[in-house]
Amino acid sequence: MRISLVASVFSIGMVSLLPSCSKEMKEIPYEKYCELNIESNISMVDFGNLYHGEPIEITEELVIEGFVISSDKHGNVFRSLYVQDHPHRPKIGIKVDIDLQDSYLFFPKGSKVLIKLKGLYFDKQGDLFKIGGALNSFGNINVGRLPSSVLFNHVLLDCDNEVRLIAQKTNFSELEDTMLGTLISLDGLEVINEEKELPYALLEEETIRTLSDCEGNTLQLINSGYSKFYNYSLPKGNGSITGVLTKKGKTYRLIVQDTSDINFKNESCLKTEPLQSSNSVLISEIADPYNNIAARFIELYNHDSIDINLDGWFLRRYTNDNLQISKEVALTGLVIASRKALVLTSNAVEFLNVYGKMADLEISANGPADSNGDDNFELVDPFGKVIDRFGLVGEDGSQTNHDFENGKALRKVEITQANSIYVFEEWEIYNDNDVPYTNNGRLFSPEDYNPGNRH
Repeated sequence: MRISLVASVFSIGMVSLLPSCSKEMKEIPYEKYCELNIESNISMVDFGNLYHGEPIEITEELVIEGFVISSDKHGNVFRSLYVQDHPHRPKIGIKVDIDLQDSYLFFPKGSKVLIKLKGLYFDKQGDLFKIGGALNSFGNINVGRLPSSVLFNHVLLDCDNEVRLIAQKTNFSELEDTMLGTLISLDGLEVINEEKELPYALLEEETIRTLSDCEGNTLQLINSGYSKFYNYSLPKGNGSITGVLTKKGKTYRLIVQDTSDINFKNESCLKTEPLQSSNSVLISEIADPYNNIAARFIELYNHDSIDINLDGWFLRRYTNDNLQISKEVALTGLVIASRKALVLTSNAVEFLNVYGKMADLEISANGPADSNGDDNFELVDPFGKVIDRFGLVGEDGSQTNHDFENGKALRKVEITQANSIYVFEEWEIYNDNDVPYTNNGRLFSPEDYNPGNRH
């Protein structure tokens, strides 16, 4: 058996995608994809053992068998199939990246599939196994989505009827990476107090909510802003939740298919801690390095004499001249120590590579930590009060006194109190747009920045 490692750069011809929601495709019977004359010839566990830390191109006629445990019917799973090796007692799960919407019409949850692996690519997304087509990204080969035009040549619906999936019951102390990509059920969970009755997700944005048990152990609930239930309120109470286990960094995450996967019928067990506000927590730096947009960040600083729990706090970005909030990130779960800074980035790996230190929080691209210099910001406390502001909401920052394109906005060290009104004199503004009264010239990372240390 030969598995060839990807060692060269190549291009992939563009293929026309089949219309996933077309009448023609919906009318194709499942039997078209049944293959009675093919069987698996390697277990998913043995296949997983072939991985040695690099993207792999599968060149042998390998076939694995598994059971679909995900459904995109309600929109919380996007162009992915999660497949595990057994419907009841899985030992391994794999994510299959596909370029097909409404995949539940062809591969229903609980259906058995055979996956012909020759010609596919195999890698890990964090600690989760995934397979798909090849994606050439800046000279590096990564696993991309399998085009719908070839999907049904590789992922074949078995002719057996759908089976009943039984989620593996577990608890926090028993969670381990071998469960990634499998269907699990956890009991005794609830949404943390600061997020109860918030919507599952913000519109058109992947949104992280936090689940906790009665001992304070937490994991993340990942919700899509495109799901059919994104604007439903998160449930109160305590109970069980069933979903697909994933992971980012050291943090376990759970993806539910629908709100019916959450059954919170018991009373809450979490104590309600008083929320904190402080006019001494402020935006201290916003960075837009000329040479590396992935090294952008935003820094908060606490001048208070006590640590401040940021549960219920939000950081908002208003892109260009928008009057409506463009992106908002919840700061719940973070504590900003007295006389210390917190740094938020949109790319934690690149931040570490560039600055040699870890950021405190990674948030989504195009969010508050990923500004190109002409946006406006608000820091909001748990009671909805704007504590601090940079820029003028409704005014595009370009060529204004809050333009920090290819530079930075740095709060002067003598400023120790937040201000809900933008005052230019409180800031040192750097840009390359020849704006009067600002510092002109491009800034470069890492030499022109020192995140996490108040200048």
